[in-house]
Amino acid sequence: SGPEEMWRSSSPVGGGEYLRLEVPPATVRSGAPRFYNMEPTPLAVDLDGDGAEEVVVPQNQIPGMLAVVFRGPAGVRFQQVNSGFEGMITGLGAIRGEDNEPPTLLACVVHFTGLFKSAGESQIIMTAQE
Repeated sequence: SGPEEMWRSSSPVGGGEYLRLEVPPATVRSGAPRFYNMEPTPLAVDLDGDGAEEVVVPQNQIPGMLAVVFRGPAGVRFQQVNSGFEGMITGLGAIRGEDNEPPTLLACVVHFTGLFKSAGESQIIMTAQE
């Protein structure tokens, strides 16, 4: 019958359908370019040092927003966080901290340009410990 659904968020996450990667015709047999939608991948990382990994997912409906899913003794908790990144988050990564330090987070952020926001540039941003 399949796996049992334990929990479902009421807020949408991801949202990369308007970020499209074009594969030029030179690399495609049909002669026409192909487009692939970019959907960000969730990141599992221990953010608070309690030994349990939280799940972090970009919420690209609003630029810079992240969804964090915590699992604890009271169940599953969903929290929206403004990352402060000014743009659409297309990728996340983490480097484990040393000696109970929080992890360093890395994000790939697209900054759109132009009136229709049809072009832009990507940047890799790394958080710093305070």
